[in-house]
Amino acid sequence: MKVSFSEFVLRYLDEWNLEAGYLADDLYVGRHSLDAWLYRGRIPNSDNMKTIQDYFGEEFKDVVFDGKEFRRKFKVIRADGSSQVYDTADELSLTEGISKRTIMRSCRDGEVVQKGKRKGCRFERIYMEVE
Repeated sequence: MKVSFSEFVLRYLDEWNLEAGYLADDLYVGRHSLDAWLYRGRIPNSDNMKTIQDYFGEEFKDVVFDGKEFRRKFKVIRADGSSQVYDTADELSLTEGISKRTIMRSCRDGEVVQKGKRKGCRFERIYMEVE
């Protein structure tokens, strides 16, 4: 399955619990360049493309540089089956009245909340294309 570069990097950052600045350092590129590739759909130049391909290796073979922009969002799936998408974990935390730590742990481990008024809720990171 082909995946857009922007979505691939966002998923990579989440899977490894990395901040974009650390990835930019590993790739020897400026943070502003990485942000332009991720959030503005810019395509890296040929030198940076080679560095990126070397860094990610084999796992990078189905990535396409199509100029699409993706944003990470957070989804709550309540015990009653209803769900809602929020732009940030902070917004989700404030609106749903649950700690950001619990949200992030649920996203990372796929756990269902076991206690409190949000018992039975799950939280997920989702990646939505910017239109």
